[in-house]
Amino acid sequence: MRTQSRTLNSTSYDSIWSVDGSESEKVKLADYKFSSHWILRFLGSCNGLVCIWGRSTEHEISICFCNPATKEYKRIVSESVPSYDSIHINAFGYDCKAGDYKLIFLDEHVEFTELLVYTLGSNTWKSSQSVPYTFNKERQTGVLVNGAFHWLGQARNKNSSKLIVVFDFCTEKFDELQLPEELLEKRHLPMTVGVLEGRLCVVVTVSEVSFQVWVMQDYAVQESWAPLYTFDHSEDYMSDYDADYDALKLMPSFRNGHILVKMALEPLHKIHGVPND
Repeated sequence: MRTQSRTLNSTSYDSIWSVDGSESEKVKLADYKFSSHWILRFLGSCNGLVCIWGRSTEHEISICFCNPATKEYKRIVSESVPSYDSIHINAFGYDCKAGDYKLIFLDEHVEFTELLVYTLGSNTWKSSQSVPYTFNKERQTGVLVNGAFHWLGQARNKNSSKLIVVFDFCTEKFDELQLPEELLEKRHLPMTVGVLEGRLCVVVTVSEVSFQVWVMQDYAVQESWAPLYTFDHSEDYMSDYDADYDALKLMPSFRNGHILVKMALEPLHKIHGVPND
């Protein structure tokens, strides 16, 4: 069977999709010495540096950090590198205080959530089981806003509502932000976190054919949440909708008022959002 060959190009936005390893989706990245039979998964990008997880046909697992502009790369082969199935939450970012890049993984177990941190400059791994949040073992992309990564989650060991979990790359500490009170009253609304014009937001399914974009206009101020956009979609998508996180992924917005939305297992959709009065 003929395999598809792809080239990794420089991009300013985290929009390179994951690869599931099927015959038609096998990838060739010659510049970074991955053969065409490697199964690859995009983990993130920061300041032009791209992070990729890979597994060879011999089941060797590694992580590659590469700069498409300069062709420089560093490949890490370690027993600490998690398997594909155990990667539910990850983030790649820059520690401005240490002047170093960090890659983190969150592996959720029944009794605890483990944090695994890899620091690129020192080539070191460390782990902790003190993460006070649960993510229901859902794969989430997360978003980088205000120098920290954000995901949807819940506080562990108590019956709490959804909230936004925040990870600071400099302190390696977690914090939380509350969702809009109106959304907390409707606990089972499917939603995902996003970023719109540099501001934290959540995309919320409000009906079978309607979505809203709530934007936190002042960071970390719960009262500043506002539903700025409402847009519609066909019922065909909602008929197969059963995911809670990352089913909707907000992409870069356009100056003409259009918003790009990635829907689970579907192509990109450009939707004209209607500003709410």
